[in-house]
Amino acid sequence: MRLLQPLRHRSFGLLWGGLALSAIGDQAYNVAFAWIATEAFGTRAGFLAAVGPLAQLAMLALGGGVADALPPGQAMVWADGVRALALLLVVAAWQVSGQAPAAALVVAVGVLGAGMAVFRPALQAVVPSLVPDRGLLPAANALLDVTERLARLVGPALAGVLSAVLPLQHLLTLDAFTFVASGTALWAIGRRNPVLPVRAVRAAGVLAAILHGVRAARAYMVGSQTGLLAALVLAPALLAVLPLPGVIAVCGVAILGCGVVGLQRFG
Repeated sequence: MRLLQPLRHRSFGLLWGGLALSAIGDQAYNVAFAWIATEAFGTRAGFLAAVGPLAQLAMLALGGGVADALPPGQAMVWADGVRALALLLVVAAWQVSGQAPAAALVVAVGVLGAGMAVFRPALQAVVPSLVPDRGLLPAANALLDVTERLARLVGPALAGVLSAVLPLQHLLTLDAFTFVASGTALWAIGRRNPVLPVRAVRAAGVLAAILHGVRAARAYMVGSQTGLLAALVLAPALLAVLPLPGVIAVCGVAILGCGVVGLQRFG
C-alpha cells in the first residue's frame, strides 16, 4: 500500500510514531479542556478558547523569526518540551491546590498555541529530509494527515474511557507524556540524521523577520477593514435580493478577500 511506504524509512517512521501519539494526546486534551475550563471559569470559560489561537498568531507574527534561528528539528524538540512542561505545571498546581488552577491554565493554553506555531512550520521543513524518495513525499504528507484525522476519533474515545478511572487532571498528564514521546522521537531522529535542514538567521535577520510579520499583519488588517466598510455599505442592497445567510456569506468573502489583497500589495 503506497500510503504506508514512507514508513520504510526508519527516521520517518520514528517521526510518524511520535506524531501519532502526540495527536491522540492532543485530541484527548481537547475533550478534557472543555471540562476543566468550565470547572475553573464557570460561565466565563468561553474566553479561554481564544487564548490559544491568539498566542499562535502572536508567535507566528512576532516569534517566527526567533524560531527560524533554530534548526527545524531542534525547534520541534523545544516546542514539544515546553508544551509538556506547561501541562505538567498545571497538573502540579492542581495537585497542590486541590482545584483547577485558573492562572496556570491560561498560561498553559497560551504556551500550547505558541508551541504549535513553532512546531508546524518546522515539521513541513523536516519531512522532505526524512523521505529520500521524492516520489513518496505526497504519500508521507497524506499519511500524516490521515493519522491526525484518525486521532480525532481515537483521542476523544480514549479520554472518555480514561476519565472513568483517572482524575480529570491526568488527561493533561497523558497529553504531556505524548509530547515527551514526540520530542524523544525527534531527538532520536536528530542523532540518526545529524544533517537536517538548518536555517541560519542572524540577530539582525530575526529582528527583520519580526518587523516583517508585524507589517504583514497590519496590511491584512487594513485590507480587512476596507472589506468590512464595503460590506456594511452593500449589505442593505444585498438584503433586497438575497436571504440573510447569502448576505453574510458575501460579506465574509469581501472581508477575507480584501485582507488577502492587502497582503498581496504588501508583497
